[in-house]
Amino acid sequence: MFRLRGSRRRKTEEIIKKFLKSYAENEKSENKKDLRSWLIFELQNELVVKKPEEIEKMADELMAGVEIYFDKKKEVEKYQKVGINSSDYVGDVILDKISEDVINAEIVDRKQIIRDMKESSEILANYNEAMIYEAAAINDPQIVANTLSANRANTYVDNVNLAIGKSNEEILSALATKTGEISQNPNLDGFIFEERHAGTFNIDAAVKEKNYYAKALKPEIGETYGKNSIDMTIEDSGKIVRKYQAKAYKNANETAKSFYDKQQGYKYKFQSKLVPSDQTGDIPNSVDKMKFGEVESKNISKEEIKNIQEKYQSGDKEAVKFSFEKDVDALAISKQLGKQAVINGTMGVGIGMVLDVGTKLVSGEEVEVAEVIEAGVKTGTSMGLSTAVAGGIRVAVEKNVLPKVLTKILSSNSVIGAIAGASIDIIGTAFKLGSGEISLGEATRNIGKSIGSAYGAIIASGWGYGIAITAMAGLGVIGTVGAVIGVGVAVVTSVVCGLVGSKVGGAIAEGIGKITKPIVDGAVEIVKAGVNAVKNLAKGVWEGVKNVGRGIVKGISTFVGGAASIVGSVASGIASFFGFWVS
Repeated sequence: MFRLRGSRRRKTEEIIKKFLKSYAENEKSENKKDLRSWLIFELQNELVVKKPEEIEKMADELMAGVEIYFDKKKEVEKYQKVGINSSDYVGDVILDKISEDVINAEIVDRKQIIRDMKESSEILANYNEAMIYEAAAINDPQIVANTLSANRANTYVDNVNLAIGKSNEEILSALATKTGEISQNPNLDGFIFEERHAGTFNIDAAVKEKNYYAKALKPEIGETYGKNSIDMTIEDSGKIVRKYQAKAYKNANETAKSFYDKQQGYKYKFQSKLVPSDQTGDIPNSVDKMKFGEVESKNISKEEIKNIQEKYQSGDKEAVKFSFEKDVDALAISKQLGKQAVINGTMGVGIGMVLDVGTKLVSGEEVEVAEVIEAGVKTGTSMGLSTAVAGGIRVAVEKNVLPKVLTKILSSNSVIGAIAGASIDIIGTAFKLGSGEISLGEATRNIGKSIGSAYGAIIASGWGYGIAITAMAGLGVIGTVGAVIGVGVAVVTSVVCGLVGSKVGGAIAEGIGKITKPIVDGAVEIVKAGVNAVKNLAKGVWEGVKNVGRGIVKGISTFVGGAASIVGSVASGIASFFGFWVS
């Protein structure tokens, strides 16, 4: 992917080192400047052609980016305390940002929003695939070559579109006459009601990669509906797990009465009452959605059903059709993007550190400088060190030291601030791991927190819908965030290890080794499992990864704190490895 080498890396390290040393010296100075004044002074010295007001704006934005990162980290921690993982947090931030921008927009093209989210998911999956293969190739290039020669599998979105296509075939068939004409049956709304629920359930199952299937049951040719027969079912891998009786009369009273007769009472034993969304409140023990596990259909009111019937019977077949834009849940896609983002960041950190970080331990630097930087590293949440790193990265961008492929995402000062904060945070985690203060499992969770916080800060840092989704997708930025975080951590770690004493530097290097090894080993095992496992992992989808075998758990067991607790579940092992969990 993207790494700094040669003169670009050397110059970037020199700039960041200069900022870190200056920050440390200022902290010990009798005439100490406040953080903002210090940053403005250093930026003006480096960027002499910039006007004072430009420098002040730059400094404020860099510091704001760092502050947003630490604010988002607090949010992630609150989420985790109530059982919400880092990937779901990122998904919520994406959805909140889009919702906020949609509310503020004068004109909203909902179809375009969904298309952009879909494109972002595809781009992230492609980047993640490349990063998984790259990580695996560090240890086993041949297995990557062998796997990539296999046939390519369908993408996540292709599978969703297949579900949509099949649902369209089902509903058009159910609503047509034997000769294929549009049925003018006055009670066609009942069939629409059933097929809409079956179709939207099956699309949701495809989005969530679940092997569930809903059916609207119909008699075979020449047969009739049986007395008190089942209207709809949900199957899990071919086994019926839910049964429904679907009724959608003109009002709740009529619908309620249709479930009973005077002699036997409720006629449909072991079947749930499925009714229109505007009638559930008046019909005891009724539901307005088919549901199994986390998959569900979309509810629909009686009025909506009749409107669809009217349009369809007037010749508009599109009125009954399903589409990605109408029927794929934006929340589900945002959750998918959140999982992909965490994978992207984790792989980026692992690749960047394992390839670029050496143990440059220099003990001859000024003791006072080392003390300040060591103190910041040990806390891991140093606003001062993060601000110094952000200033150095900004100068490297302004002086065209960094390649353009990296400066695309580093064009925003707020983004630079977030990446600087994450870098110092992750270095702090590596130090604590290397010095024995925390376990590998805790370090894993901390890194997941840092990555989630960085994505949350980047999305929330004034990046509106147009940039966060459309431009990020168009520039490939959304897929490069993980790589840029990885580069940032690698370069900053190298500089920090050169400024601190050998004990602290050695602990950082040791911690990084413990973190990166299982990332690479895990990637190798995933690639060995085949192209489908790689694709599913790249998409943040776990159903296809569950069956790849225990080899992956073996490859990553050290990273999640021991194989004993996870050996029975490959999926949970991989999920823990990437900082989030699936049920």
